[in-house]
Amino acid sequence: MKKCRLGYIDVLKCLTIIFVVMGHIDSMQIGIDTYSTAWGSIRYTFQMPLFFFISGMFASHGIDKNIALHNLIWKKVKTLAWPAIIFYVLWSVADNGTIRFPYNGFGYYWFTFTLFECFLIYYAFAYFLKNKNMLNISLSIVSIVFVTMLALKIDHPDIGFLDLNHLTKYFQYFFIGTLFSLYPQAGDRILKNQKIYAFCIIGFCVLMYLIYTGMLSGAINSLCRDIVVRYMGLFIVFSFFYNIQELCNKENLFMRFVRYIGCHSLEIYLLHFFFLPTLMWLKPLREDSMFVIEFPIAIIISLVVICIILVLNIILTRSKYISSLLYGK
Repeated sequence: MKKCRLGYIDVLKCLTIIFVVMGHIDSMQIGIDTYSTAWGSIRYTFQMPLFFFISGMFASHGIDKNIALHNLIWKKVKTLAWPAIIFYVLWSVADNGTIRFPYNGFGYYWFTFTLFECFLIYYAFAYFLKNKNMLNISLSIVSIVFVTMLALKIDHPDIGFLDLNHLTKYFQYFFIGTLFSLYPQAGDRILKNQKIYAFCIIGFCVLMYLIYTGMLSGAINSLCRDIVVRYMGLFIVFSFFYNIQELCNKENLFMRFVRYIGCHSLEIYLLHFFFLPTLMWLKPLREDSMFVIEFPIAIIISLVVICIILVLNIILTRSKYISSLLYGK
């Protein structure tokens, strides 16, 4: 088993990838819109921001080791951009037999391509701006510009494959992750502050109620739904697991399996689209009143899909050629 450095990070990645698979089961195989249920609305606030935040936490490792810029970029091309391309092609062939020009960050594989873009932006600034304050100011400006573009819904169809929508939406969390790694002591104080945690819990519940019941509308609703509650959700979930690190580092069978899933979350993301079962018979369970039935069914199916992928991944990665071809490793 691959031993990862921070147990709570791998537990978080495990939790998040399970929710991602569940979300795709709900949206793609059952037909449930993300915002049509309270559970979907809550899950959506933190699952993808967490992935970008965690990636940002470790973005500076290559820079700190004085690895050449072209080597850093090439590594991300192999492990993020290339898998996005290869799996986009494989999925296109499997789905409809045709390969179309990439759009929206390579379709379902927008996450890996958008993450590659985040690293590319970070490396471009970090390599030339050695002063940390200048780097942070510059990346803050980039984040503000992206958030403004998101709020104004600025996009350009001619460069749709760059997927500005997702880049403008998630780069801010990547940047916050880089700040956490730069100032760990300040981050530690914030994450352990019970007053901030309580405020976020209360604020999150109030805002989610207002959003879900339609009491907020227009620009205020978009601001709260797309930005405010996402920061609160990210803080609540990350803070919770940050403060139970000892539990996450337990060496029992369950925790080792959870961390193993977290270590292989990227491979699970890339492969899981091929294994989502048809679940049209679950459509009658779409309403929130059936959550107690729908949720356990979705999570059980998600875990089965993940276990199948983990076994398949072990088989595939026994060949270094296949591992290099699929994952750039």
